[in-house]
Amino acid sequence: MKTIHLTTKYFLWLSMLLLAMNSCDSFVDVELPKSQLTNVTVFEDYATASTALTDIYSKIRDKGILTGTNSGMSIELGNYTDEITPYGTPSNPSFNFYNNTILPSTPAVAEYWNATYNQIYAANSVIEGVQASTSLSLENKKQLQGEAFFIRALLHFYLVNLFGDIPYITQTDYKNNSVVTRIPTKEVYGHIITDLENAISFLSNNYNSTDRVRPNKFTAKALLARTYLY
Repeated sequence: MKTIHLTTKYFLWLSMLLLAMNSCDSFVDVELPKSQLTNVTVFEDYATASTALTDIYSKIRDKGILTGTNSGMSIELGNYTDEITPYGTPSNPSFNFYNNTILPSTPAVAEYWNATYNQIYAANSVIEGVQASTSLSLENKKQLQGEAFFIRALLHFYLVNLFGDIPYITQTDYKNNSVVTRIPTKEVYGHIITDLENAISFLSNNYNSTDRVRPNKFTAKALLARTYLY
């Protein structure tokens, strides 16, 4: 009788455990918020795909090497070469550039590196998403890819000029990206040229916006010509 009693208790305990595990699976299996789109969904429609691309431009404007803020490279290198005099308290990061006290551990260095590679990742996401899309028109796919290739080349161009040998990131696979290494500067320029040639082949002569803030074929050609000077 004791054996039967223990077996029954064990069976009940096991049943409750399995039920709890099943409940946990249901609890953590949360649907995607209605305000959030999957990567596949983004590139089913030109409007959302274009928004993904313009989001990269806004990030470039706000952070990283090409930001138009006082922390951007154009301002900070002006401080570094004594063309500009920073103002404020000694804690102002610009004084590190002005006083030539930049170290690898200086936060601005990591900011340039991390923010710019995040923007490159976003450009790669657009390229991959557009290439995989089956609903975008050929014309729209060419425009979006052309701009994304241009962005990727542009950002790597400034990274290699600032840091020398760098990784050239062309995909979003985190496993592969986690083991990338720096490559020689000459190879970086080779990849930049390839990306710009792709951009030129995809982009049209006309601007994609009336305010002319997005690249066209001639923008890519201009950067390609500049690249050949290095």
